[in-house]
Amino acid sequence: MSPTGLLFLAFVLCLILRVPIGISLGLSSLVVIYATHVVQPTYLAQTLITGCDSFPLMAVPFFILAGELMATGGISRRLLNIADAFLGRK
Repeated sequence: MSPTGLLFLAFVLCLILRVPIGISLGLSSLVVIYATHVVQPTYLAQTLITGCDSFPLMAVPFFILAGELMATGGISRRLLNIADAFLGRK
């Protein structure tokens, strides 16, 4: 079976088993990597760690965390009230 066929088969199988889409994508990719022996597992781990060390990619989860903290603390509602006071129609 071709790697593409194996990828889609593993993905569809994960979806049938009701695995979430993001995890299904990762699992099906790992199945193809291990089945075809294209990439050594040590190289895969090394690449994942190197990819997580990118500052622009690290900014995305921290931005989401800051938004969650602002929403939970109520500061976002207060900021919107201030913006509405200055720019809103009344």
